[in-house]
Amino acid sequence: MKKIILSLSLFMVLLASAALFSACGEGAGEPPAEDGDVLVQTFELDKESVSLQAGGDPVRLTLSIANIDETPVWISNKPSVVRVSPDEHALNRATLYGLEEGNAVVSVQAGKFIAVCKVTVEPRAFLTLETEELEILEGRTATIRYTSNLSDVRFSSGDPAVATVNGNGLVSALSEGYTTITVTAGGISAYCRVHVVKPVYPYVSLDASSIVLSLSGGATQRQLIADANGEVEWSSSDEGVATVENGLVTAISGGEAVITAKNGSAEATCTVHVKPFTISLSESEHTLPSGESFVLTVQTDPAQTETPSILWSVTEGEEIVSVTEGTVVSLGPSGEAVVRAAYEGDPEIFAECVVTVPAPYADWIAISDAASLRSALSSGNETKNMYLTADIDLGGENLNSTLAYYSGTFDGCGHSITNFSCGVLFGNGAGKGLMEGGTVKRLSLTCTLSDLGGNLGLFGMEMGGSVENCFFDITFGTVQWQAVFARNCTDSASVSNTIIVTHNPAGTSYVFAGTTQGGRGNWQNVYCNSESSVGENGPRKADLTSASLYADWDADIWEIADGSLPRLKATSLGA
Repeated sequence: MKKIILSLSLFMVLLASAALFSACGEGAGEPPAEDGDVLVQTFELDKESVSLQAGGDPVRLTLSIANIDETPVWISNKPSVVRVSPDEHALNRATLYGLEEGNAVVSVQAGKFIAVCKVTVEPRAFLTLETEELEILEGRTATIRYTSNLSDVRFSSGDPAVATVNGNGLVSALSEGYTTITVTAGGISAYCRVHVVKPVYPYVSLDASSIVLSLSGGATQRQLIADANGEVEWSSSDEGVATVENGLVTAISGGEAVITAKNGSAEATCTVHVKPFTISLSESEHTLPSGESFVLTVQTDPAQTETPSILWSVTEGEEIVSVTEGTVVSLGPSGEAVVRAAYEGDPEIFAECVVTVPAPYADWIAISDAASLRSALSSGNETKNMYLTADIDLGGENLNSTLAYYSGTFDGCGHSITNFSCGVLFGNGAGKGLMEGGTVKRLSLTCTLSDLGGNLGLFGMEMGGSVENCFFDITFGTVQWQAVFARNCTDSASVSNTIIVTHNPAGTSYVFAGTTQGGRGNWQNVYCNSESSVGENGPRKADLTSASLYADWDADIWEIADGSLPRLKATSLGA
């Protein structure tokens, strides 16, 4: 609704101008225009009518008002049908709430201005079930009936394994138990508890449809369990093979029989297979290292006068092991396999052995940084196998192991440990070091021998293990009678394909690239640039940059070029 009011002065001016124009005629001059004010007043609602639902969502009305000084006042002519709530922060807005079914008019007035909105309130939404509980026989159906003023009614089952429901409320009873059917529409939910019960007609079922028994061992009998709603009668199709009493089946001789459980007109059956004997293997579990083999043997119970013909097979893990006449061979990959020995005359008579082929390096200690190196070379790891996964720079650290000795395998994998000092790396200063059976290989070390004491080396006071394909760049300290390896080696010691570069900046006397008291053991292709060992056995002094020294060395392990020192190639564990 809009109202436009012209000021009185402007109206009089216009009236006088019209009279003058009429008096002067067509040739007369027009009077000068006079200024005047036009005041536009607006008073209008954004909606002329609305529909609400009793108890439902409210609706907001907005009043467009301009050039009117009076305060708008909102009124519902039927407060019991529609409640109007003005916005206290913006008096040109109000919210309408439907309270009960009916019609009403909401008006807003400011002085002589008024605007109205017609309101229709629909009845409150409802959804009512005729029953909140249903009992249905298993295999039957029933319909959930309801009344509602809403559309798009939906149904769902809390446990579809007990009962399902379709879009029309038809419930299908599937198995004994309870479930809840939920009916929803327009945000309203109602619930019906459904109990599915078994039918009263006779039924019977068994816990097994087939069983295997034998004439010896622990599987000569088997108790069958019947699920029935009445008394069960038991019978056997061949009591010469198996008998049954109250469900307890007993093996009599080799063959097959059918056990029947009957309840009135209902019956269930179980096929019994009786083995004439059982077989077992010499091992039911075996751990087989990669690349190795072992033999399984077969025993029968009761013992047979003639050795039964056995079929050998790998039922799981054919890529892991093979079997031929009981000999099981690891094929290389790690994992778990199942080897089966079955009687050729009856494949149901069999025995199995689970064979585990462990990963070849699963129990090795991986060393990747200074912290893991210190941890590996600590007491308790004397027999553990270890390997490097990266080059390690110790930043000048003084590193001494707390190993009492070392008899495992330390594989450097072509990596280096540099920038540190130590007295003994593999062992201790009390005599024990790299023991017989211990091996250090493919390792590059750059370090300074600390002043821990004389007659010591990287491998302790006495060395009996093996060092192969290693590169040592060693700086001697100030203590006399220091050696790269040890004070002496035992007859079991072995050093091969190893290079020793030594430095003696302090000019210390009696320091050696090999040992301080003679070198027993086997030294092959071991070269150094300085004094070797006391005695004749040990490293040989040579021009370390001459490629001819290394003609027979493994090119997969070493980088060899004439005129430069050989270097180890970084490789993976086991390469």
